[in-house]
Amino acid sequence: MKKSVLIFQIFVFAIFFSCVSQNSTDQKEKADIYYNLGNAYSELKQYNKAVEAYANAWSLDSELTAAGYNLIRVYIYLKKYDEAEQLLKELLGRDERNLLLLETAGYLAHNRGDYDEALRYYSNIVASFSSFVLKGMAKLDGLEIQCIAPSHGLLWRSGVQRIMSLYKRFAGYNTGGGCEKEICIIWGSMYGYTKQGLDAVIKGLETEGMPYTMHHIPDTDVSYILGNAYKAAGLVLAMPTYEYKMFPPMAYVLDLFERKHITDKTVLRLGSWGWSGGAQKEYEQKIEKLKWENIEPYEWCGTLTEADVTALTERGVELARSIKNQSVSNV
Repeated sequence: MKKSVLIFQIFVFAIFFSCVSQNSTDQKEKADIYYNLGNAYSELKQYNKAVEAYANAWSLDSELTAAGYNLIRVYIYLKKYDEAEQLLKELLGRDERNLLLLETAGYLAHNRGDYDEALRYYSNIVASFSSFVLKGMAKLDGLEIQCIAPSHGLLWRSGVQRIMSLYKRFAGYNTGGGCEKEICIIWGSMYGYTKQGLDAVIKGLETEGMPYTMHHIPDTDVSYILGNAYKAAGLVLAMPTYEYKMFPPMAYVLDLFERKHITDKTVLRLGSWGWSGGAQKEYEQKIEKLKWENIEPYEWCGTLTEADVTALTERGVELARSIKNQSVSNV
């Protein structure tokens, strides 16, 4: 849009807002004016004024999510990352699966040099299509890429080679390119018995110096679990039997793992049971398509015995050593 037109728009908005502020108490109408004013300032690259306008719009109408989103983008441009993160968390708290917000989280992470959010976006949105990602990137070999402009998603004008390298690495996690030599632990425990068994496994992992992340279900949103599980060469899945089957939150996690192609992992599954077992049978059915290599699972009734603790610690050592002997992503 021409600069003269944008300046005229700002002039019109200013006059209109003056009239509204004198004759109307409609907060939403005022918010819309500030929002459009922010858009005009952004087009003129007057980002500090854009921040003020978007912030006013957001304070007047917190349901005007477009103002909040644009404010985040301007904060990132001005390198006000803490402000951007705070507002982004607020918006994600309302809609944690919003694709546009997840993309923005990745963009914020990129600008900060933190790629956990970029990986979370990839694992949640793109992982099922990794083979196509690699084929598409192969067609670009030999070209000097200066900008990435996808049909949907973020437009990258800087850090292009870094993003391409990361996506190539991410795509390799479920297409035979090798994963990171670390373990993602996902656990749920109804009465604490399964957690006691997990503690013994963790002792074995730590004995071998194996890095790991931990996610408690159902407290942790699965979108965060997917990122760590997707990149890790090993998984520990700890859940009790619940009515002859798996603890339901874990069944949900495994369902998403199949949908997102979280494949080629070395896995230890453990858990306690009370009246009867049954979780292992459902677990085996759930993972049939995932091409996982399973360490011998371990189940027990009720509280742990010393023999259980010893066996579980040994399972942790076995898993860690298996991961150490695997090839790692070489991108």
